[in-house]
Amino acid sequence: MKEKNVQPLRTAKEIEDMKWALRRYGSEPDYFLFVFGINIGHRVSDIIPLTVGDVRDKSHVVVREKKTNKSEGIPLPHKPTERL
Repeated sequence: MKEKNVQPLRTAKEIEDMKWALRRYGSEPDYFLFVFGINIGHRVSDIIPLTVGDVRDKSHVVVREKKTNKSEGIPLPHKPTERL
């Protein structure tokens, strides 16, 4: 099978269009992962292993990068239960 040429979203409009599409055609977890990922700047493969317990009632979350195996503490908003 031929590889697809995937390009990053570069403009605010492209990001808003993706959020709209995920809201309309995707699931709530898909939308959350997209918004969370673009706000912390990590790959989806880095944030998929996170659990609710890793985030709930925390001031930060530790993300381990699969590519480099480095860990990084990411601060969370004061109310992480707010809808993004």
